[in-house]
Amino acid sequence: KDEVVKLITLLFPEEEHQQCAFTQFTDGLTNRLFKIRYSNSETKRELLIRVYGEKTELLIDRDKELSGMIALNQCGLAPPVYGKFTNGVCYGFISGTPFSVDDMKDNGKYPLVAEQLAKFHSAVVPDMEKTPSLFNTLRKWQKEVSH
Repeated sequence: KDEVVKLITLLFPEEEHQQCAFTQFTDGLTNRLFKIRYSNSETKRELLIRVYGEKTELLIDRDKELSGMIALNQCGLAPPVYGKFTNGVCYGFISGTPFSVDDMKDNGKYPLVAEQLAKFHSAVVPDMEKTPSLFNTLRKWQKEVSH
């Protein structure tokens, strides 16, 4: 927690760090994820700090991931990126509720999802291939795991 406080103090010196609430999410497979919420802030800022898991850079191109996050934010499809550090990234938190099976069947909701997915897939992300890369990525991962 002390390291997280140091980081957010550097990124947001104007905020009162004594008045923020920390939540650590434990669902992740490869990262540690912390949510920070400023309770006395006029902006009611909420953010996430993702600390990369050990050697995950062998599986995930972190530079490409970051440039994708920034480009998607510029298109209005992702939260802002506030900073990158040696083993992680800090970005905005978007509150929401996971879609249920019933939500997916709701005639008023699934067209909205389709609309957002269309925007997402048509977004221009520099240095991001538009050709399918799933199988190449899986082969790369298999190669890394085999060593």
